[in-house]
Amino acid sequence: GDGGDLNINTNTLLIKDGGDVNAGTLGEGSAGKLTVNASDVRVIGSTRDGRFPSLLSTVTSSTGDGGDLNINTNTLLIQDGGAVETSTFDEGNAGNLTVEASNVQVIGETQDGQLPSLLTTRTLSTGDGGDLNINTNTLLIKDGATVSSSTFDEGNAGNININATEVQVIGESKNIQFSSVLTAQTQSTGDGGNLNINTNTLLIKDGAQVLATTFFDEGNAGDININAIDVQVIGRSKNVQVSSALSTGTASTGEGGDLNIDTNTLLIKDGATVDAATL
Repeated sequence: GDGGDLNINTNTLLIKDGGDVNAGTLGEGSAGKLTVNASDVRVIGSTRDGRFPSLLSTVTSSTGDGGDLNINTNTLLIQDGGAVETSTFDEGNAGNLTVEASNVQVIGETQDGQLPSLLTTRTLSTGDGGDLNINTNTLLIKDGATVSSSTFDEGNAGNININATEVQVIGESKNIQFSSVLTAQTQSTGDGGNLNINTNTLLIKDGAQVLATTFFDEGNAGDININAIDVQVIGRSKNVQVSSALSTGTASTGEGGDLNIDTNTLLIKDGATVDAATL
C-alpha cells in the first residue's frame, strides 16, 4: 500500500540535534509527499556523535517510488551538518525536491568536521534521483556546505534548476576538508544531471566550486547552463591548494558535459578557473 502525505503548516519548523522528519517507503507502495509551509525552516546540527544529521527528507529503500519534498518558506537555513534531501536506495525513483523561499542558506559542517551541511537529491541504486528546484532571491552556500544532485550507482541523477536573484558559493570548511560546492555529479554508471542557473549574479569565491563531473566509471556528466548578468569566479582556498572553479569534466571513461555561459560580464581573477576538462 501507498504511504500517506505529511503536511506541516507552522510559523517555525526547527529540526535539531539529530531530529528527523520524513516520509518514506520500505516496500512496493509509493511514499507520500512531504510539504512544509512555514515562515522559517531550520535544519541544524547532528546527533552528539556526529553519525546522524538532523534531517528533513523523503526516502525510498525499496521498489516503491519516493515522494516529492516541497518547502515553501521565507527562510530555509541548513547549518552545522543538517540535511534536506530526497533519495533512493533501491529500484524506486526518488522524489523531486522543490524549495520556494526568499532566502536559502546552506552553511558549514558537523561539529566533528565529518559531514557537510547538505541540500541534495541522490540515488544510491538503480532508481533515478529526483530534480532539485530552487526558486529564491538569495542562495548562499558557505563554509564547506554542499548543494547537489548525484548518483552513486546505475540510476540517473536528476537536474538542478536554480532561479535566483543572487547565487553565492563561498569558501571552505573550518578544517579545510570540504570546499563549498554546488554540483551535479555521477560516481558510477548512471548519468549525472544538468545544472541550470538563472540569476542576476553568480559569485564563486575563496576555493568554492560549481561543478558538473563524472568520477570513477562510465556514467556521463551533465551540462552546466548559466544565464546571468554578472559571473565572478575569484581566488583560491586559504591554503592556496584549491582554486575557485566553474567547471565540467570527466576523470574516467564517461564523457564530460558542456559548459555554457551567457552573461554580460565574466570575471575570472586571482588564480580561479573556468574550464571543461578531461583527466
